[in-house]
Amino acid sequence: MKKLFCKSIIIGLFLSLLVIPLFAKEKLDWYIMDNAITVTSRGEVHEKYYIQLAIGYNISEKKAQAELKSRKIELIDFLRRFFSNCSAEDLKPENDAVLRAKLKDEINQNLLTKPFVEDVKFIQKRKL
Repeated sequence: MKKLFCKSIIIGLFLSLLVIPLFAKEKLDWYIMDNAITVTSRGEVHEKYYIQLAIGYNISEKKAQAELKSRKIELIDFLRRFFSNCSAEDLKPENDAVLRAKLKDEINQNLLTKPFVEDVKFIQKRKL
């Protein structure tokens, strides 16, 4: 009985310290853009879109929110250029996951001093 109890404690520790954290999602805080942007898609079919984003970053990154706020104008300009280079096909709802992943990578690589962004969500994305 004592061996079984010790084994269950060891297995419980193993699961709680090593296995469970692998499957736990990171807690994110969100920078919600108060400015929506209006863009026109490129290509043969020009469509106008109204877009508002939320940018998710790890809650432990204390400087992320401050940097996103301080770069608000740069961020808006970046997003206008990013979406203006998208075709109407790129902006279809079924392509949102790919678009969000590209946005996350582009913001991290080209706008921020450190790659804070963990996720990007559309608050609004509609065709005008």
